[in-house]
Amino acid sequence: RVGSLILDVYKDFGYLAMSLDGYTNIIMVIVVVVILLLASSLGIINTFASNLKERKKQIGFYRAVGATKKQIFSLFMREALILSVICAPISLLISFFAVKFIIVKVFSDYFFSPNLWVLLICGAFGIFSVFMASLIPLFSAMRITPLQSIRNIEAMRKFKNKKIKGQKDFDVSKLLSKRNMLVSRRKQVVVSIFLTITIIFSSYAMSYMTFEVNNIGFIGWDYALKYDYDLHLSGDGGNAYYNSPETNNGFSENHIQTVLNHESISSFYGQKSATAIIEYDADDSSDYFKLISDVGGTVNIDSSNEVNEDNYMTYFEEQEAEYSVESQEILDVKKAADYDGDIMQVALTSVDEELIEKLSSEALMSGEVNIDKLNSGEQVIVMAPEKMYVTLEDGYDNTKDIVARWNSEYTEDLVEANPETLITTEECDIVVGDKLDVGVIYAENHDPDYDVEGKPYLEKEKIISQNRFDVEIGAILDKGLVGDSIIRLSDFAIITTHQGMEKFFPDAKYKEVKFALKDDCTEETDKDICKVLNSVAECVDNGEYTSKYENIQTQKEQWKNLGFLLYAIVILLFTICGSIVNNTVMATIKEDKKKIGTLRAVGANEKEISKSYILQLLSMFKWGFGIGFGGFALSYLIIALTNKYTGLADALVFNPWITLLLGIILFAICSLSVYSKIRKETRNSIVENIREL
Repeated sequence: RVGSLILDVYKDFGYLAMSLDGYTNIIMVIVVVVILLLASSLGIINTFASNLKERKKQIGFYRAVGATKKQIFSLFMREALILSVICAPISLLISFFAVKFIIVKVFSDYFFSPNLWVLLICGAFGIFSVFMASLIPLFSAMRITPLQSIRNIEAMRKFKNKKIKGQKDFDVSKLLSKRNMLVSRRKQVVVSIFLTITIIFSSYAMSYMTFEVNNIGFIGWDYALKYDYDLHLSGDGGNAYYNSPETNNGFSENHIQTVLNHESISSFYGQKSATAIIEYDADDSSDYFKLISDVGGTVNIDSSNEVNEDNYMTYFEEQEAEYSVESQEILDVKKAADYDGDIMQVALTSVDEELIEKLSSEALMSGEVNIDKLNSGEQVIVMAPEKMYVTLEDGYDNTKDIVARWNSEYTEDLVEANPETLITTEECDIVVGDKLDVGVIYAENHDPDYDVEGKPYLEKEKIISQNRFDVEIGAILDKGLVGDSIIRLSDFAIITTHQGMEKFFPDAKYKEVKFALKDDCTEETDKDICKVLNSVAECVDNGEYTSKYENIQTQKEQWKNLGFLLYAIVILLFTICGSIVNNTVMATIKEDKKKIGTLRAVGANEKEISKSYILQLLSMFKWGFGIGFGGFALSYLIIALTNKYTGLADALVFNPWITLLLGIILFAICSLSVYSKIRKETRNSIVENIREL
């Protein structure tokens, strides 16, 4: 049985790990394998310990007639070898067909690929595990003396240190159970600890799985506006300062209409994007504005340099000046497009009015959204970080990094944990009502060898169209509250409506389009829509699509597989736990055979004797369940409060009920086993119970 368990674990790891996605799942499988190996080892230890306890007198007689400790060790180790060699081939066969059946019937997407070397290694490892696990009880057996085994000195010593109060009422069941619990307190503690570990692990496993199953279909799809299909580009490497036919890649109105023609599609919303230029005066700009422009990022400096809030910007500006290629690009663009001042590149994005209204209600820092002015191009919305954090962190080879980041949770946690790293914090100083000089250039495709052959980055005669406007900032959105999951933008961007985009860049195409269904999706509907989306995606370079229905089915399949694995582990742990509990009680019953005969001789019946051992079971389960469920509930509460305080998302749902049910079932099975064993003993004569065989 143990060899089969170990082989199951290793074959599960070998054949199923390849289907798990990412290092996290692989690590989880390794942890599971280690847990099962430890559990199986504890089962082996318990089984050998129970067997040796039953044969305690036999070992004592061996020692009495001159057997040495080494001979005792050799005798029982040979028994372990014979048992493991006999059981290993049987376990390999059972595991082989069991794993094959599971792979074929449950994990239909995987294939079964047996390997002779894997089987031999698993068999050898199983035998090795039996040997290693059996060493602990064997070393204990070697210490048994003839006097200890014959007179049961251990029990006598324990009773000398224990006080049993006298009682007026003679309750056989309670007194017998109390006596046994006093004598075997250490064993009961070990069993209770294993029960506690099983309860806690099982409760967390069920709580985590419940959370994941409840969130199927929401993770990765819970955006500002609900949708069922996503048409997008896998990559869109644009030029730094102007648009071209190559970079203006995306989906047209005709593409969208093709999808909308499907009878099951009800609506859509999309995002257009283009590259824009803002002209500004770098000398009069604030440090905040410089950080969100091309100046920000990371600067590596020597550790000996002194950095403070008064001089940190000097390092950023020096680094910016060193990029001669980028400076030449700027000079070429300014010359070709007739710009006199400093320029910076910015993302110009248009989205649906409904999304703009939703964003303004959730991420508005200042100003007011006026859809009419956005549509006319009179106003735009600026998306920018509320704060920029500048920190001084350890670099490489005895250097330091000056890092500028916007207000993400990572940055705030970093500064809170290491306040000494913070140089300064720059607040957003963009003002609603100010004017922006926004320009959009559309030119021929960029020459990738311009810097090699000495050609300019942009030539005037290659510009197809150029629009330039003075527009007012109508509102400012906080980048930290908008997030990339809602709208894919850089740290600093200009947002407008699709109608407003027509004024700035009429040729802009959709980079991402999301479609919603009229009714609930079915497998047949999903296949039809995916065919249409695939035909559209193939017409556009780097075009791709995703389906929420397909995503949900994939998640369900993954959690069917992982859920099966978790349930199997939990049930296996309870089975091993039940085996340990049962072996412990059965060993006690066999050891108490003479005691049972004596009690029967003075009138104790089968019901009273059975009740005494079930009370012992109840005591072990009571402590194991109490500490296990109490520990789980307390740790769950601490995690929940910590997540609430830190703002982290919960990843658990309180669900100990499956574990409680399995525990009750386990107690019932163990109780029936005890009753069956006592019933069998009471079928013998009193003389057979009492006499030594």
